[in-house]
Formats: sequence, C-alpha cells, structure tokens
Amino acid sequence: MVGKIVVLDGYTDEPAGFGVPPYIDVYPRYIAGAIWSYDPSITIHYLTVDWAREHFEKFLKLANSSDIVIVIAGAVVPGKYLGGTPINAEELKAWFKLVNRPLKLLVGPAALYGFGNEGGGYVKALPKDVKENFDVIVTGDPDLFVYTLLKEGLEKAEPWRRWDNLEMLDQFAIKGAKIVEQHPNYGYNLIA
Repeated sequence: MVGKIVVLDGYTDEPAGFGVPPYIDVYPRYIAGAIWSYDPSITIHYLTVDWAREHFEKFLKLANSSDIVIVIAGAVVPGKYLGGTPINAEELKAWFKLVNRPLKLLVGPAALYGFGNEGGGYVKALPKDVKENFDVIVTGDPDLFVYTLLKEGLEKAEPWRRWDNLEMLDQFAIKGAKIVEQHPNYGYNLIA
C-alpha cells in the first residue's frame, strides 16, 4: 500500500516545455494527476531541487520515509536560468546513494537523453553511476508508468511505454493541477 510519494522536481527544459522557475513543466502535474487518479488519499510532497539543496537533511528524511521517490530531471536545451538551477548528474549520484528505503524512479529528459550542458554544447548520456542509484529509469511517459505501477504493480509497469490514447492524460492534467500550490513560487511569480 502506497501512502506517501515524494516528487522531486530537478527541473526540465525542453524545446516544447519550460520547467525552471518561474515556470513549472507539465511533468509534476501529470504525475500528480496519475497518482491522485489512482488514489486521491495518497500524500504527495512536491519539492524543488533548490528547496532540497537548501534543506538537504529535511529532504533526505522526507525521501527516506516515503514509499516512492520520483525525480524529474533533464535540462537538454542550452541556456542560463534566472529562477533556479537544474539538478546535475553529480547530485543525482551523491544524493540518491543516501536515499535507501523507497522505490526510486528517474523520469524526464535525463532518463531518456542524458544531460545537456549549460550555455550550449552536446547532451551527455546518463552516467552508469547515476543509473545505479535508481530502481527504474523511465524512458517512456512517466505519468503512464506511475499510474500502471500503482494500479498493477512494478512487474507490469513498462518504463519504455508511451501513451497511445491521451484520454487519461487529460484526466491527469486536471486532477494534478493542484500540485502547483506546493511550488515555492506559487502566489508569487509561478507560470504554469
């Protein structure tokens, strides 16, 4: 039985989506919607990577007391960011060696492509020593994987699977919209 899930927003930046503050990308909303579509009583703690850096001990305690930790990561578009700093491979490697109890999922562009360099350059593949710290690297649609994981179990959830019908995604977008209220910039300058 899953009661508590941590969603760590390591920020994403893709050609079709902004995810570094003051923006919040669709990943947190869709993932929260998938969780709450399965069971609205599950507690989701949405945290940004900047908050986790600032409150690292609290982050570790919260992560290690949860059932699942979902890390959204991957800034693949070159650029400099004013409102936050995306999580990097070194942080993924070091931090998630310290998170032992929950099922750990890595989702987003980092899982699919690797990491881009700030200011331009190439995208580096996800390092093996980062992969080793996660139970599942989700290269398909994260919300679909999370929903299937909760509904049918890990053995039936396919990390490469993509949506072939977007009806449920519409439901996830609506049910997950309230996750933005947990963002530190909510009520200030958050653009969702």
